[in-house]
Amino acid sequence: MFHLGDFSFGRKANFELLTSVLHGRLILLRGNHDRLSRTYYEAHGVKLFAEPLQIEYQDHLQLVFSHRPIVPLLEGVINLHGHIHNNPPPSEGSNLGPHHINMCVEVRVYRPWRLEDVPNQSLS
Repeated sequence: MFHLGDFSFGRKANFELLTSVLHGRLILLRGNHDRLSRTYYEAHGVKLFAEPLQIEYQDHLQLVFSHRPIVPLLEGVINLHGHIHNNPPPSEGSNLGPHHINMCVEVRVYRPWRLEDVPNQSLS
């Protein structure tokens, strides 16, 4: 499971509660609220990354997972990001476009999403 940051808002009690109910291996892209030590995360089986991860999906889509939205975004790349929670980007002057997909739990029904469950119109 990829988590795009701000996993437990730096609280050990939240971290322990969440990791006890999630299944599978957790890969965490460190967010600005992930304040626990790398040693703590790794001791609990969490693989921690500080930089965005890019993959090719279904042999043609270039996806980059990040905590903060990536701006500017290279042409043809889709950015699945966190950080902005349920705050919409500003209507004027925003550099976020249709290839930026907010994956924060506040806008994703507070549950994990499978990559294939992300709305198809967002990935086309």
